[in-house]
Amino acid sequence: MKKNTYESTEVTYDGGVGYGSDIHAVTIRTNKIVWDMIKILDKHQLFGFHFKTELAKHETIIVMTHPDQDMIDRAKHLLVDFNDISDVLFLAKVKKKKSNKRVLKIALGFSILGLILFGLFEVGLYFYKNYSYSFTDEKEEKIVDDNNVTVIKLDIKKLKAIKESFDKENSPIQPEVMKALDITTAIISDMVPPSQKAKYSSEQLVKNFKGKGGIKFELDDSNQSGDFNQSVKELNSYAMKFIKDKNVSEALKCYDKILKSKNKDIKDIDIANTLSQKANLNKLMGDLNISKSNYLKSLDITKELAQGDFKKYTATEAFNLAKLSQIEKDLNQTKVAQKYIEKSEEKYQKSLSHFEKLYKSNPKKYNEDLAWNYNIVANFYLNDKKDLNKSINYRKKALNLYQKLYKKKPKKFILTLFKTTNSLAKTYMKMGNIKQAKINYKNGFKLISKTKYKEYIALSYHNLGLIFSKNSEFKQALIEYNSAEKLYKSLEKNSTQSFQENIVQIHYDKASLYSYQKKFKLAKDGYIKVIQEYKKLNGKSNIYNGKIAKTQNKIAWIYLTQPKFKNYTKAKKIIT
Repeated sequence: MKKNTYESTEVTYDGGVGYGSDIHAVTIRTNKIVWDMIKILDKHQLFGFHFKTELAKHETIIVMTHPDQDMIDRAKHLLVDFNDISDVLFLAKVKKKKSNKRVLKIALGFSILGLILFGLFEVGLYFYKNYSYSFTDEKEEKIVDDNNVTVIKLDIKKLKAIKESFDKENSPIQPEVMKALDITTAIISDMVPPSQKAKYSSEQLVKNFKGKGGIKFELDDSNQSGDFNQSVKELNSYAMKFIKDKNVSEALKCYDKILKSKNKDIKDIDIANTLSQKANLNKLMGDLNISKSNYLKSLDITKELAQGDFKKYTATEAFNLAKLSQIEKDLNQTKVAQKYIEKSEEKYQKSLSHFEKLYKSNPKKYNEDLAWNYNIVANFYLNDKKDLNKSINYRKKALNLYQKLYKKKPKKFILTLFKTTNSLAKTYMKMGNIKQAKINYKNGFKLISKTKYKEYIALSYHNLGLIFSKNSEFKQALIEYNSAEKLYKSLEKNSTQSFQENIVQIHYDKASLYSYQKKFKLAKDGYIKVIQEYKKLNGKSNIYNGKIAKTQNKIAWIYLTQPKFKNYTKAKKIIT
């Protein structure tokens, strides 16, 4: 079959107020991304791929399928740059051959009924039998009995997306019914050929709900667990997106699904990494003992794995040791913390030494591996050992290798080179070497400014603002901050990802800039706004409490030290 196909995403006119009118822009953008993918595959004469998309509030999922694993691997290699689109999750799967049965009976379950009757009720799609099905344009066949039922397989995430679009609805039930039917119809229509779409129109579905259409709706009670056999990679991807949106409880649920899964395909390293990621979230939530327990479990697994494959797993073991050192330090166990950090350093150095030897024997094969190892060791000395000189030394080595790799494959390595350059600048900034920080931040901006990575362009503007502020170039600093804020707001408007935290941080840095300029009223008002914004972001969690406290101290300092604002009572109230 010398063509690639795409079932374009359909959206009803209303779109759903939870999305706002931007759902149409997201749809158009998603369709363009997929067609860009198909153009690349066509150019390289790779055919037989099928694409589907799922729009959701926090993520857009693009699924590429093909019956041949080798073809999937070749396509993934060609489309690797699409993995870097921040608000898009790109999945590639082997599509098994499916049964060619027909269906007139759709088991959409009480989920749609719940959606229609309750609107805001969180519902999913469950199916009468666990068969897969694909429609064709051939002549329809009638169902003989219940044992001959094949079911349309719809993704639960898409139905949750529908539910989200009604979250802010306060309209009467009847309009909601029609909107639910319209959107549900759009999803079903996405799966059927033109010759059968009339059968699934809104009017026909209304008749069916009234018992006049002959289609039976049933719920599979056995599927109530919510386990939809998502892969470890998918669950981790969803978890990371939840983390980015600061939805910690949902991220923890994703990790728990992996840990509780009985899927035999889940590897020990998947469990170890999941435990480590969960431990990090536990620490973020202030659950230090639970975090410690999860890191220890992960460490036990990685220790055993490293004994079998030193090259592959020693750095992961070192990472867990470093994190345990941080936990013990937070628990005031300084001696234990010191032992962990020393052991971590030993493991990192052994792993690095091993890759340096491999690189000497075959530079072409191991240059990327060595560059990656230099970066993680640089991170260790920056974040864990607090040795900035060593961090800079290893970061420069990583930078040197990535510059060479970038010259050969610019598209593949531009983002990694930018991040490495940015991390080097950040370390110089932390050290107080503003001159070198400015040079590297400018190098990073020059590298990223003409690319599609707008999120990192905004980050570069922000970083340059910090540099100009440190140099007392306040006018230029404000220009850079405003450019960053404008771009972040534009990104948030035109994507499903949230950049509110980035925007609030810019507001904090603007307030600090006003404080440096001795414009203390603007600074105080800015800090008050930042506290309100962080509290809003906090929601029911305590993630931003530390940043709120830091900002409160800034206001208290103004009340305590500045003659026009001196107010000990207010300062004391803020501090306590």
